[in-house]
Amino acid sequence: MSLSSKSLPDHILYDVDVLAVYKPDDQPPTDQFPSPASLPPAVTQDRLYSQLPKRVFRQVTHRLARSLEGIAISTTVPPALVQARPTVKSQWCLEISPNGEYLAVVQEGQIEIRAKETEFEVPYASYVSKRDAFPAWRRVAWSLDSKILAVSKSDGSIDIITPNAKAISSIVPGLKPNNNGGHVNQTNQDTDDEQSASSIFLEPVAFLAFIDPRRGSVRVPAVDGYEYYYELIVVTYDGILRSYLLNTTTTTTVDVDEASARDLQPGVTYSREDSPDPGFFVFYHKCSFRAWLTTVTCGAVDTKRGLLWLGGKPVANDKEDGELNPSVGCWVILPERPYYRKLGLEGTSDVLFDEISYRDQGEVGNIGILSRIRNIFSTLRKIYENYTNEVVHSMSLSPDNDRLLTVDFAGCVKVWVISSDYKNTIVEYSWNQPQLNYFARDKKFKNLSFNEFTSGLRELEEGEGDIRGIVGIDNGKVVSIAWWSTDSIILGYQHGSVIIFSFFKAKNILGDTPEIFKSCREITNRIENRVLVIEHEIKAIRARVHGENIVSYSRAQEEGDLIDGNDTESRLQRIASAIGNSLHYVTDTLLWHFESDSSSIRGKFITIPKRTFRLNRITKIQPQELLYRKINTLEYDTALAIAETYNLDTDIVYQARWRDTEISDDSIHECLDKIHNREWVITNCLDRIPTAPLPACAEMIRLLLAYGLKQTDILDDILANVAHKDLALKLRKTPLECDSTLEGTLRNLPLSEDQRNMCRYRHYFLHYLDRLRTFEDITNAKSRRDMALGLMYGAFDIGGWTPFVDYSSTFAEDYAIFRDIDIAAQAMDYAADEFFEGLLILFTRHGPETLPYRYTILEQIPETADPSAYEVFLSRVSSIDGEEAEECLWNEQPWREPDWVENPILKQQFVNEEPAEREFDGIWLKPVSYPAKSSFITQWYYKRAHVIDNMSGQVDKALQLVRYGISKNVQGLETLEENLDMLYKLVYECYPSLESVSTRTTLHEFEALSESGIVEIFLRHTDESRVVNDVQKFILPYLDLLPARRARISSQSNSVICDHALSASQCEPMELLYKYILQSSTERLGVCCRLFEASAVTLAEDQKIISSSMDLARLILSCAYGNERTDQWDIITRMTNYLPTFDTAEDIDLRIEDKKNLGRLDTESLFSNLKTRNASEIQVLINDIYIHLDVAKTLARYHIPVPLKWFFRSLEDRDLQKKLCIQLARVSNNDGLGYGERFATINGWTTLLDDMLKIQKNVLNKIPSKEAVQDFISGLLYGGRFDYARKILLPENQETIFDLGLIEKIVIESSRELFDKATSGSRRSGYMKMAYECLQIVPISPATQAELDFIEATEQLMERKLSHKPDVSLRPIHIRHEKDRLSLIERLLRADVKGYLDLDNVLELARKLGFRGDRVAELKVHVTVAKAALRNANYKYAFDVCMVIINETKAFENSIEGRKNPTLLRTMKDVTWRVCLDVGRKKEIPDLDNRKTLLAYALVNCTKENMLDILNDWRLVESEYKEMMRRKASEPKQVSMQKVKLVANVQPAGEPVNRFVQAISSWLS
Repeated sequence: MSLSSKSLPDHILYDVDVLAVYKPDDQPPTDQFPSPASLPPAVTQDRLYSQLPKRVFRQVTHRLARSLEGIAISTTVPPALVQARPTVKSQWCLEISPNGEYLAVVQEGQIEIRAKETEFEVPYASYVSKRDAFPAWRRVAWSLDSKILAVSKSDGSIDIITPNAKAISSIVPGLKPNNNGGHVNQTNQDTDDEQSASSIFLEPVAFLAFIDPRRGSVRVPAVDGYEYYYELIVVTYDGILRSYLLNTTTTTTVDVDEASARDLQPGVTYSREDSPDPGFFVFYHKCSFRAWLTTVTCGAVDTKRGLLWLGGKPVANDKEDGELNPSVGCWVILPERPYYRKLGLEGTSDVLFDEISYRDQGEVGNIGILSRIRNIFSTLRKIYENYTNEVVHSMSLSPDNDRLLTVDFAGCVKVWVISSDYKNTIVEYSWNQPQLNYFARDKKFKNLSFNEFTSGLRELEEGEGDIRGIVGIDNGKVVSIAWWSTDSIILGYQHGSVIIFSFFKAKNILGDTPEIFKSCREITNRIENRVLVIEHEIKAIRARVHGENIVSYSRAQEEGDLIDGNDTESRLQRIASAIGNSLHYVTDTLLWHFESDSSSIRGKFITIPKRTFRLNRITKIQPQELLYRKINTLEYDTALAIAETYNLDTDIVYQARWRDTEISDDSIHECLDKIHNREWVITNCLDRIPTAPLPACAEMIRLLLAYGLKQTDILDDILANVAHKDLALKLRKTPLECDSTLEGTLRNLPLSEDQRNMCRYRHYFLHYLDRLRTFEDITNAKSRRDMALGLMYGAFDIGGWTPFVDYSSTFAEDYAIFRDIDIAAQAMDYAADEFFEGLLILFTRHGPETLPYRYTILEQIPETADPSAYEVFLSRVSSIDGEEAEECLWNEQPWREPDWVENPILKQQFVNEEPAEREFDGIWLKPVSYPAKSSFITQWYYKRAHVIDNMSGQVDKALQLVRYGISKNVQGLETLEENLDMLYKLVYECYPSLESVSTRTTLHEFEALSESGIVEIFLRHTDESRVVNDVQKFILPYLDLLPARRARISSQSNSVICDHALSASQCEPMELLYKYILQSSTERLGVCCRLFEASAVTLAEDQKIISSSMDLARLILSCAYGNERTDQWDIITRMTNYLPTFDTAEDIDLRIEDKKNLGRLDTESLFSNLKTRNASEIQVLINDIYIHLDVAKTLARYHIPVPLKWFFRSLEDRDLQKKLCIQLARVSNNDGLGYGERFATINGWTTLLDDMLKIQKNVLNKIPSKEAVQDFISGLLYGGRFDYARKILLPENQETIFDLGLIEKIVIESSRELFDKATSGSRRSGYMKMAYECLQIVPISPATQAELDFIEATEQLMERKLSHKPDVSLRPIHIRHEKDRLSLIERLLRADVKGYLDLDNVLELARKLGFRGDRVAELKVHVTVAKAALRNANYKYAFDVCMVIINETKAFENSIEGRKNPTLLRTMKDVTWRVCLDVGRKKEIPDLDNRKTLLAYALVNCTKENMLDILNDWRLVESEYKEMMRRKASEPKQVSMQKVKLVANVQPAGEPVNRFVQAISSWLS
C-alpha cells in the first residue's frame, strides 16, 4: 500500500486483520472407527466382530475416499473438470446472507455462522455434520429473507438449517422413500452408512439458490392445497435443475400443534425426488439445460429481473466451424411451465425437458455402487481432454445486478451485460491472464506499460531463471472474483495476490502493491466497507504414530514447506498411485480385523499435511482509523508514515510506541523527547509503572521520575519577575527557612495554572522518588523477614527447597499502591503485621509524616506481640531540671535535602494539605505534640498495658512493656508495675492451668480489688497441699510491700493511674491474712488447719506464718466455734492440737450470757470479740472446746450433728437440750443409718444410755437424769423393742421406777408416734402393727382400749382407700388429726354403697372412732345412714331409720337423764327434726303417709323460723294424699284385706296430725 501523496486520490485506505484461525488437523477425526484396544473386552469379543462386514466396508470406503481426494470419480462431472476445479476453488467456502447480517463458513464437517453484530469476529452458531470427503465441491445459498440456508455436499445431499444452526431438513440423492411415499427420519447410523457408501463418488451440486416462489407473479405457488414460502433450485453438473418448495414451522399453514411437534424433532430427511411432506416439503419440477451447456459449473440469480445465469461448458453450435456457443447463458424465470425460457428465444419451449417426462428416466443418485465403479474406467479415456480453458467456474452479479462477472479455468475475467434488445448476453469487458497479472504488479513496476512489463518479465526469466510464483511478478491466474462496487472488482490470484481493480480506470485501487495472502480462492462481495477472504495454507509436518490411526507432532518438527496444489506428476501416474494406495488401504483394513498387534507401526515417523485456514477481513477505513489500527497492531513505523502523510498528530504514535516500549534512556529520548505535549509526558512519567521484576523495575521507575523531575524545575520562571534576584538561590539552599522578605514575596507571588500544575508535578516526583527508595528497602526487609520466619507462599516443598513469596515479581503493582498511600496508615498496617523493620524505615525516612501519629501507630501493634520486638519504638523520657520531663527525639534520616517546591509558604498555593486528624478503616489518626510531655507518656503506657491485658490476656507482655517504660525513665509506673507483677504471679505462677484465673482475670479487675481481695484471689483456688507455699511465696511478700505501697498511693492521689481501691484499707497487713482464714473456715477448714500447723508454737519464729500465739488461739477458737458445719471434727481436732496454753494465776470463768453471746456470732465477729479477751478468758474457752468437741464427736457417732457453737447457745435453754435428748433417744429408729445390728442386743442400748447420761451430765444441765431415762425408754418403744421396755418399765419381782400412770402415758405417747408414722392401716405390718403391740405391753385400761379401738377403726377406714384430698390418699395421721371424724363415716358410706344397710357396724365404727357413749354422735350416724339410703333410693329404709331416730329421741326425752340434760335433749331433737324434714321432702317417696308422718314430726319440733316452710310442705303432701284417696274412693269396692289393714294403720296416725296442723295454721294466721 503506497502512501505517496500523489497517489492518494486514486487509492483507498484499507486494513487487513484476521478474524479467526482454524487448524482442522489439530482436531481428532470424527469419522474414525474405534480400534480394538480402545474398546471394552466384551465389545471386542462379541459386538465388534458381529458387525465385521459393515465395519470393513466403512473403513475401506473411508480410506479409499481419502486416498482419492486428488482424483475423484464422478458420473456427472467430466474428469477434466474433476481435476481442474480443486486448483481454483478453496476447500472451504463463504457466503454472506442477503441482509448482510450473517456469514456462513462452510467447512468439511461443520457450518459455522458468524453475525455482523460482532463484526463476524466470534462464532454465532455452529452446525456439525459428517465430514465431507471432497469439501471443495460444497455449495451454500441463503434464502432471500436470510432466515434459512442450504448447504450441499460433494455427494449431492443438501442440508437446510437456520442461522441458529438448527437442522430443518435434508435432501439425499440416494434415499428411497418409505412405503407411504413420505419423508424418512433416518438415524445417524443409517445416514453414516449411506454417506459412506457414496463418499467414494463425486456427485456434487454445481449451483443452488433460493428464489422467490412467486417467480414474478402475485400468486404464491400452492401444491395439494398448501402454500410454500421458499423455493430452492438445485443444478447439478450434468445440467439438470431440480426445484423444491419448502416451508419452516413458522411459515407453514399446517396445524399449529403439528408444527410445534416438528420443532421438537430432529431434521427430517427427504429423497431428492418423490418424497412429499405436505405443508413442509415438495419436489416441484425438474429441467435440463444440456441443449446449451453440456456441463454446468456455476450460476447466479438476478432477483431484480427474474433471470437465471448459468455458466459451464457450452455446446458446439451447428455451424461448420464448430465454434462453441457462449460459456454463459441467461434464462428468464417463469411462474408457469416450462418455468425457464432462454433469453432471446421467445415462444420456444420444446428444447427443455419438463419435470414429468424426466422423472421416468430414473434417479441418478440411485445408480448402484458397482455401476459407478465401472464408470471409473470409462472416464479414464477422457482424462486428457483439454476442454476446461473456456469453462467458467465462478460468476458473481454486480451490486445493482446490471453486470455479471465471470472467470474461467484459463484465468480469463469477463464482465457480461444483457443486450439492449434484451435478447442476448454480450461481453462488456474481458481481460486475459497476462493482462490481469499486469494489474497486480509490484510497486517497483508501477510506471511500466503492459508491453514494458511483459518484456521485463521475459528478461527476468532469462536472467534469474524461474520466476514462477513470485508475487507481484508472476501472480498466476485469477481464481476468485467478487464485486467491490459497480465499477470495481476484487480479483484473487493463484499465488495469493488480491487487488481491487477498477475497470474504468484500469488500475489497482488498493495501491501500488497487491495485498498478499497464502491463498485467496474464496472471496466475498463487499459488505459495507469490508471484504472477507479465506486463506488456506498447507505445510508438510513430520509426525510420529502413537497408536491406532493417532499421530502427534510438535511445532519444532514443522518443515515449513508449502504443498502446492499443482504437482508435477502426470495424471496417469496420479491415477495409478491413487488406485495402488487405495488397494493397499483396503488390504490394511481387512488385515486389521484379524491382527491385533499394531505395535509394528507405532513410533514410526510419517509426513502428513497440516492445514491452516484463516478468515481475513479487508476493511476500507479513514486515515485516522487506519492510524489507530496500525497502532493497535504495533506497526508504529507504518503508523508514523500515515500520520506524516496525512498531517495527523504524531504524538499518538510516539505515545503508543512509548507505552509498548521498555523503559530505558534510549527509549525516553526516542519517544518522550519527540512528544510535543509535555504535560502528557510529565503525567505519563508520573503514572506509568513498568511491570518488570526487581531490580530492573525500580531502575525504570527511577529513570521516569528523574526525567519528569527534570522537566519541572521552573523556579527561575516563577521568580523571573521578582525584584530580589537572590531569592531563587536562597530558596534552593534553604527552602524551609523563610525570612520576612522571602515570606512576603512568596505569599504575594502570582502563579499561573500551568505553573501550579508544574509545581504540583514536581512535588509528586520528589514524593514518588522518596517512596521508591523507601519501598526498595521495605521489599528487601520483607524478604529477609519471610526467610527468617519461614513464611511460605504455599504449604508445600519442591525438591527439598521452599518457595517464598517473591516480592520482586509484584514490586510494580505493590509500589503503585505504596507511593500514594497515607504513610501513617501504612505504618499502622506494618505495626499490625508486626513488620517492625519496615516500620523503622518509615519512622526514620518519613519522620514528619509518621512521628506525629507514632502513638496511634504503636497502638496497632498486636497485643500478643513481644514488647522486646518493638522496644526501640517505645518513648524514652529525658530528665530536665526544673521542668517537666519530655520525650527524647527520634533519629530521623530523610532521603534527601528539602527542595524549593517544599517551601511551606509556596506549597500552600498548589497542594491541599490533608487534615491533621483523619480516619482510616475506623481508626482516627490524631497527632500528638512532638516531643510529648512525660505525663502523656505515662498515661499512654498505662492505657497500653490495659489494652494488652484486655485484648490478649497476656500479662507478661503488659508487664514487660511497663518495665521497659520504667527503664526509659517514664515516671509514675511503679504501682502499675506492682499490679502487673502480682497479676503475672497469679496467672503464670500461682494458677497457670486454671482457666477461670488465667484467662478471665483482667488487669482492670485486679486493680479494682481491695487489699483483702488480692489476698483472697491468690488463695481462692489453693488447697491443703499448697496453701502454706502459696502464702509464703505470694501473700507474705505482698503484705511486706503494703506500707510503702500505701504511702506511694497516698502521694499519687491526684495521679491518673492512682488506685484508690488498693489504698482504702489501713489495717495491719497481717489482718488481711486473718480475714481470709476466718472467711474460709466454713468451706475450707482444712486449708486453715494447714496454716495453723505452719504456725505451731514448736516452730522457729522465722518459720511461722502467724507469729502471735494469742492471734493463733483466737483464730483457732473463732474457726472452730464460728463454723456451722458438723462434718469436720477430725480437722477441728487437729486444729486444737495447735492451741497454745496460757499460764494464768487467776481461776475465772466467763459469764453465761457472755458464752451464749459467743454462740450467736459468726466467725469474723467472734474473732473481733476474742480480741478483747485476755489470756485467762482465752484459756477458759480453750478448756471448754475440749469438752464440747468430745460431746460433739459422741453425737456425731450417732449421726446427730451439732456445731460447737450450739453448746454456747443451749446454755440454760431447756427446749434445745430436751430436743437433743429426744433425738439421741430415737437414734435407733433412723432407718438410713444402718443401726439395726448395733441395737439388736441389749449392749447397744446400754451404751446409748451411758452416752446419754454422760452428755446429760456435761452439757444438758437443764434435763434431770430421770427424765433422760424416760426419754430413753420412749426411744425403746419407738424402736419396737417392747421386750426391753417391758423389762425396764415392769420388772419382775422389783419395784417400778415410774408409777403406772406415767408408764401408761409413756406407752400411749409412743404408740401414737408410731401410729402417726404409719402409711398403712393394717395391724399386721409396719408401724401400725408396732403401735397396736406397743399398747399391749401394759395392762389394758380404758385409755389403752380407746387407742386400740381407734387403730381398729383406722384399719376399717383405710381398707376402703378413701382420699384425704383430691389426688391425696388418706393416711392414718390424717384420721387422727381429722376434726370432724363423723365425716369419715359419711365418706365411707359414699365409697361403700351398701354399707348403710349394716347400721350396727356403722355405729360400732363411730364408737371406735371415739364416740362411744355419745348420744348426739350416734344420732348423727343414724342421720348419715338415712341420707345414704336416700342416695340409693331405699326410701323405706330411710323412713325406718328416721323412725329409729325419733324413738331414740323420745326415749331419751322421757328418761331421767334427758330431763337432767336439757341441752343435750335440744341437740338431739334438732338433729331429729332436721333429718325428718330432709326425708319427708323427698317427692320420690311414694308413700305419702310416711312423708306426712315425718313432716308432722319436723313441724312439731322445728324452730319458729322454719315452721311456715315446713307447714307448706305438709299441705302439699296432704293435698296429694286427699287426691289419692279420692281416686281410690271412685274405684271398685273390692279392696284387698291388705290395703284395708294399711289404711287402718295409717288413719289413726293422721288424725291427730290433722288436728295439730289445723291448730298451727290458725295460730300462724
